[in-house]
Amino acid sequence: MRIMTSMMCWLCLSLWLAASLTAGGAAIGVFSTMPELDVTLADYSHLPPEDQTRLAAGLITEPIFAATDIIQILLSSLLIAGVVLHWCMGMGRHRPVARFVWSGAIVVAAGMLWWRIVMIMPSMNRHLRAYRDATADGAQDIADQARVAFDSMHPVASTMMEVGAVLLILAVLAGATVGVQPRSQESQ
Repeated sequence: MRIMTSMMCWLCLSLWLAASLTAGGAAIGVFSTMPELDVTLADYSHLPPEDQTRLAAGLITEPIFAATDIIQILLSSLLIAGVVLHWCMGMGRHRPVARFVWSGAIVVAAGMLWWRIVMIMPSMNRHLRAYRDATADGAQDIADQARVAFDSMHPVASTMMEVGAVLLILAVLAGATVGVQPRSQESQ
């Protein structure tokens, strides 16, 4: 049971970190590449080219963020269950500081992820849809208001994603320490 719990935790933690980095990496890649492509969008042809490029990049990355968010919710839930099992079985108690840092980093990262997805993303997505719809309809005042609302929330969501990734890296480092037996216990 201990080995299976440990394997589940490492697998979930590693895949969660990978999903988190994938979303960020995709955004960086798409948003930095799109301006070079001179993209035009038929529904938004009345906009300046840089706005069309930004819209196109958002349309490409939106399903990537949605997929990685779903994956992260699943993996974080399994990992929280694994942390509870670790504590119930007394795993890692020989390294209490590392165990606390590992557990705490995972719990805080999960809390930030869930808060972002449940409390921030629905409103951000509503504003984004309103911006796209109003822009396509030529209702520039409504589009501008929606864009300002979206842009005001975006840094918060981005920061939460970045801090979550740092916490997951910290959890990997602390988890590696938790898994190492002290020399006095290696021969037992």
